[in-house]
Amino acid sequence: MQVTITTLEMLTPPAAAPRAVPADVRIDRATDVSPEFARYLYGLVGGAWHWTDRLAWSREQWAEDLAAPGTEFLVLVGDGQPLGYVQLQPQPRGADAQVEVRYFGLAEGAIGRGLGGLLLEHGVAAAWTMGERFDLPAVTRVWVHTCSLDGPAALANYQSRGFVVSGVETEEQVVADAPLGSWRSLGGPVAGRPESRHISEVVHASPRAVWRFASDPDNLPRWAAGLAQAPVRRRGEQLVVDSPIGEVTVEFVGANDLGVLDHVVTLPSGEAVLNPLRVLEHPAGAELVFTVRQREMTVDEFDRDCAAVAADLARLRAHVESAAASGDDSPIGATTH
Repeated sequence: MQVTITTLEMLTPPAAAPRAVPADVRIDRATDVSPEFARYLYGLVGGAWHWTDRLAWSREQWAEDLAAPGTEFLVLVGDGQPLGYVQLQPQPRGADAQVEVRYFGLAEGAIGRGLGGLLLEHGVAAAWTMGERFDLPAVTRVWVHTCSLDGPAALANYQSRGFVVSGVETEEQVVADAPLGSWRSLGGPVAGRPESRHISEVVHASPRAVWRFASDPDNLPRWAAGLAQAPVRRRGEQLVVDSPIGEVTVEFVGANDLGVLDHVVTLPSGEAVLNPLRVLEHPAGAELVFTVRQREMTVDEFDRDCAAVAADLARLRAHVESAAASGDDSPIGATTH
């Protein structure tokens, strides 16, 4: 899709002061914003407008961006909850500074109440005073990017507050047919669509050592508390274990050189559940990746299931690392002599 990106700037402060804030809302300023809250605001506001670039950011990436000196949020609050926000980030340039309006918008429920222009006015006023408030050079420019994927009133709103267009460009972008919406942007599940989560654990040991330990059925009770609570028994080719939900059977994939530890668990009900588990090479040693599938369970049950798997993998890591003195750093499938 062709996306039009417009850069707007303001080179002098507005002549008029921002309008007074109505009694039923308030604007809070925050400087030490946590990555968690910043990501929440990003998903809350951006879910309606294809804001997806930062959804995959790690906490460290969010923290690094927020650590820029002078970064400030103005959060519009009403009915006890955020209704929108402005994120400002000053950029010193030697003798002066410019301030970027990094993000600005309203939550979907606040659109149409005349609050967007008000919030932006207060954000612009805050931007022009950042030099004196944050011991930075004097601000000589406030600027912002908007694009054709933003709200239909975005460009006009910026121009109404005194911004003027300083550049326009187009680029080809891969864009979803429809925005995610705030619920999904904030990690909410979609009704009727089972979810899968990949739970991982980095192990400071060779992939071979991890695979050897995890593929040994006798080690199951030592790390897989959610599966085996007593020594494993053999019944022909099947492994029989006493689990928290009763007796189950386990069948692991055969020996392989690929780090595959997939296994089928047959529940007391007779239902067979495939559990994908892989051992991958990692710069620190190895990485365990377990795919948990929601199946027929509530969100709370799925969260508990994922937490149990994470705890199991952490125990597996601890056992393998404690035995890493064996010095086996050969790749999976290698033969040692």
